[in-house]
Amino acid sequence: MKTLGHSHPRLLRTFAGLICGLSLVSSVQPQQAETWILSPQKDWPQITMINQIEYVDKSHPIAACSFLLETEQGVFAVTAKHVLTYFKSPSMTTVSFGGALKHWIMFPKNNPSDVVEVDALLNEDRGESIDRVIPSNIDWLLFSIKRRSPHIQPLKFRTEPLQAGENI
Repeated sequence: MKTLGHSHPRLLRTFAGLICGLSLVSSVQPQQAETWILSPQKDWPQITMINQIEYVDKSHPIAACSFLLETEQGVFAVTAKHVLTYFKSPSMTTVSFGGALKHWIMFPKNNPSDVVEVDALLNEDRGESIDRVIPSNIDWLLFSIKRRSPHIQPLKFRTEPLQAGENI
């Protein structure tokens, strides 16, 4: 499996910079004014999802939170790396599935029909242990996407700095 660090070093550095200052709301920018916040919550766009992970030898029906991120290189699925500390296959010891992953999907908590199915783990690292506390500046997993519901709205990188007094 080709990892992101070898095939897209600039994208990997960009994601690392984003996650280092992980304040996602202030790190992403809407394309237009977000008026949906004024409508009932049931009408809000679907942004956050839960993970459902199935390994060849273990299943985790609800494992943490995830979201989609749109970049110039495409749309990627993102979740916390420490998910692998708690929701892993018994055979896993590093940030690598090593053939243990059977299926990983993401979906909004109350809407399992709007599915995102992940493909490859782009920041796989067979040298990084998951049996430790993951430092916050590298606590993210980045996946390519096999298929996704069009109803899940990806977040986008913010291209301008925040201004004093700006609502976020």
